[in-house]
Amino acid sequence: MTLVYTSLSVNILVAGFWGIILAFKPSANFRILPFGSDNPGNRILASLYLTITVFSIVALLKADQNIWLCIFLFAFQIVYKVLSTITVCDFRNPVVLSNLAIVILHSFTLNWILSNLKVAIKN
Repeated sequence: MTLVYTSLSVNILVAGFWGIILAFKPSANFRILPFGSDNPGNRILASLYLTITVFSIVALLKADQNIWLCIFLFAFQIVYKVLSTITVCDFRNPVVLSNLAIVILHSFTLNWILSNLKVAIKN
């Protein structure tokens, strides 16, 4: 379960941080280089990040009982982050690079969950 807790914690720290920063910028002129200036797209992205954070907190509270939520959350993020990498087409972008690192982590975590789930179902 350590891998599950690690993935959920990374979600809370990374998505939570960026969600709060993008949603509640200190001023209209505040600019975050990877995301650009304030615009509706960034606010929508902030909502997505904050949603990931909320569900990660819920899952973290009782990860063993919320394993299906973890499966969905990690699978959703893997697809979302890979698709965003394809649509951005800039592998030097720090958001793309961090997304790919999180994809690797969540892929290992999802593989671990599904492997243990198969063992549990067989027994």
